[in-house]
Amino acid sequence: RPDVESRGLGDVYKRQLLDRPGVLMALMAVFYDVGANILTINQNIPVDGRALISVSARTESMELPVENLLEKLRNVEGVLSIQSIRDE
Repeated sequence: RPDVESRGLGDVYKRQLLDRPGVLMALMAVFYDVGANILTINQNIPVDGRALISVSARTESMELPVENLLEKLRNVEGVLSIQSIRDE
């Protein structure tokens, strides 16, 4: 299953997060740590303690494969799911 919509110019990730302080910030810190450039962040109003967000990022300057980025994002406490917009 593909985990990104496109490589480099604007990879798009959809995530479901717990509605807790610091979860979105921890997720953004992962992008920063690997050298990805955030282009957009869209977040819906949380429902039932969960918030759906989408993030587009430039990843061409990262020194690790996108699969490693995805694994790091999955390991953030409070991230419930990650999928590609393409999977919809």
